[in-house]
Amino acid sequence: MPVWEFSRPERASFSGIVKTLRLGLSLLCAASVTSVFGCAPDDDERTVRARIGPSGGQISSHDGVLTLLILPGALEDEQEFVVAPSDTPPHIFGPAYRVQPDIDLMINAEVTYARTLPNDPTGTAVAAIRREDFAAGDGTWIKLPTVELDVNDELVTATDAEVSLFYGLLEGDDISGTTSTTTSTPTDDSIGDTASEESGGETEDTAGPVAHAPDIMPIWASTCQGAGCHSAGQSVPDLETDPYAAIVGVMPLSAAVPYVTPGDPQTSYLWHKIAATHTLEANLGGCGCGGAGNPMPSGGATISDQDKDTIFAWIEQGADP
Repeated sequence: MPVWEFSRPERASFSGIVKTLRLGLSLLCAASVTSVFGCAPDDDERTVRARIGPSGGQISSHDGVLTLLILPGALEDEQEFVVAPSDTPPHIFGPAYRVQPDIDLMINAEVTYARTLPNDPTGTAVAAIRREDFAAGDGTWIKLPTVELDVNDELVTATDAEVSLFYGLLEGDDISGTTSTTTSTPTDDSIGDTASEESGGETEDTAGPVAHAPDIMPIWASTCQGAGCHSAGQSVPDLETDPYAAIVGVMPLSAAVPYVTPGDPQTSYLWHKIAATHTLEANLGGCGCGGAGNPMPSGGATISDQDKDTIFAWIEQGADP
């Protein structure tokens, strides 16, 4: 596979280069061309992959919001980079993205976030969460050094001395995204549990026990029971006829863990589909179960953060009927 070589762009023209790269990436992926540019694989259009080596290269998120520019000389060996949106880290302005591998660099990377900026962009900055912090239970957003804030083109560019686990955008002095990911301190082996707790955990704030019939069924009814979705005779699992029997302890066709494992959201495929971590390895907060396809729900429906908390609490409490 050819390596895309380029020289470091001049700062004055960097915004134009990023916009050109985003447009080119969109056209390539629309034409189903896979290459070093990192078009999304067929099983999940939101996951983007690219192989980048010592000569440098770039990878953009599926929506073109996040672009990671690896400069020549930053890497000793070729690496496969993966970018996917993630609900795992704390709240932040706009979407957040999970990136792998999280590695040190010999030359700082340039990280560009291209999206509608706040009404007052003063202090807006690209932010990152380091893997070691996240694994230690302290997933705090860190503001990266800003090298360019282009209000007209709505681009914020920063530098990072490593490839961080998560990237997002902090709005001015807003510190809503700088809370700890967990109330306890997990070990490195439990990073997957930490990710799930942060993404929908907050279980200490959930009032009382949660059961499937009164608390979870209304969520399925409002988001998952529709034409072409999880109604009877449509996509599996059937969340209409007897949803409890269809998911609790039942193995899906495309993953190596049950839809719901009572007491353990980390090994519950249904939870990972909702949290959009179903295709990730366990050490990155995913199920490590060979998951595929799109996150749930699809087709434009959404599950609120409150409902996600309820689903997580239901599974964690034992998935009572």
